[in-house]
Amino acid sequence: MVYSRQVCFEGSTPSIQDIIERVRQRTGIEANYLASKWLLANPLDPDDVFSLYAEGESCLLLMNDGAETDFFRATLYTLLELGGYYQDWYE
Repeated sequence: MVYSRQVCFEGSTPSIQDIIERVRQRTGIEANYLASKWLLANPLDPDDVFSLYAEGESCLLLMNDGAETDFFRATLYTLLELGGYYQDWYE
């Protein structure tokens, strides 16, 4: 199953570095972002990887081709804490 969440912001989106730092504070995971492939990876679990990329100027899209992991949910909640809101919610 593919999980996809679009999170939008009033104004510009937070930087990837800000997102990674907040995810680290929340989870203790030092996430890796592969910008050339738009992937956010959990270095503690090689299968825990999902897409994170811009959708327009003020939205980010998270997309995962497997189970919705704790790392995926922690990143989603981090974006909401940073002022984001759901634009679309679909599976």
